[in-house]
Amino acid sequence: MSQIYVPNVGEAYLLKSGTITNNFSLGLFQNDLSVSHGTVLGDITAANYTGYAVKTLTAANWAHTIEGNKAHAEYAQQNFVAGTIGTSNTIYGVYCYYTTILVFVEVFDEAVVVDTTGQVISYVPVIEAATA
Repeated sequence: MSQIYVPNVGEAYLLKSGTITNNFSLGLFQNDLSVSHGTVLGDITAANYTGYAVKTLTAANWAHTIEGNKAHAEYAQQNFVAGTIGTSNTIYGVYCYYTTILVFVEVFDEAVVVDTTGQVISYVPVIEAATA
């Protein structure tokens, strides 16, 4: 199973806001990144294959629940669809950000090579925080 990292800046943002009140951006990255709690948005190399576009995650569309002792926010599945391939990419994962704040990064278990017209990478954004 892949791991999601919430860098220190993302954690501080989420704790400060208490809920998702701003629209986030969701993208795919193409660098083989060693993610840590010190990772920042500038460490990410965004995908640039033909047809790629960052997705907007509208604040009001997150489903918020409490499951056990964890606050849970989930967004509808997002599909990244390749256009007619002119530029291909190896995609290592997904990242979510607000302005310049990296909210979370998820590195895929296996990289995905985007090299086929119409190829789809699907992702369901989830943010989960355990309470003390």
